[in-house]
Amino acid sequence: MTRTRLLSLGGAALVGAAVLSLAGGLAHPVVDGRAHSVDALLAPGSPWGQLSIYAGALLLMFGLPAAYAWLAPRVGVLGFLGFSGYFLGNAVSAQAHLVVEALVAPEIARRAPELIPDDEAIVAAEPFALIQVVGGLVLVIGLIVLGVALVRQPGPCAGRGCSRSSAGWRPSSRSRRRRSSPACRSSCSAASPSRCSAWC
Repeated sequence: MTRTRLLSLGGAALVGAAVLSLAGGLAHPVVDGRAHSVDALLAPGSPWGQLSIYAGALLLMFGLPAAYAWLAPRVGVLGFLGFSGYFLGNAVSAQAHLVVEALVAPEIARRAPELIPDDEAIVAAEPFALIQVVGGLVLVIGLIVLGVALVRQPGPCAGRGCSRSSAGWRPSSRSRRRRSSPACRSSCSAASPSRCSAWC
């Protein structure tokens, strides 16, 4: 498995995740403005809409590692921490939510509808609500940290003897003798091979 093939498969997984999630969101029953009521959970589109979203979430988990493999040279340690937080938050909150909503809640609504709360919490269980809140916070904080890492990313050859011009990245006047260094070539190739390979 080459890196290029891995990135391609990861990209396909992310596209599939988007399509399934969108289709599931459109098919997800909403009755009287409520998506997690007894009537919604027992509507004809349930649990197929929820299962489609869940399948999309599973594909997302397959695609995210490839996305990080592409991002890694650009975001550094801070980006790794942010991405890890997002990945963990998604796995803990979104996956747990979808499993319960698609596979558990419809059966509860069918056999014991009085156990479905009126506050859209799907099931009246404090641990479930807590994991949703904590997982959601970790997910959001992870995305913020990852965004900061992307904003702060240096040029592809920062610190390795390259500078940027309108034509792309090229060796700086003080570092031309180091333009063929393996470090510079490696960094440029990872970040922008079409513009850097000729200069570094």
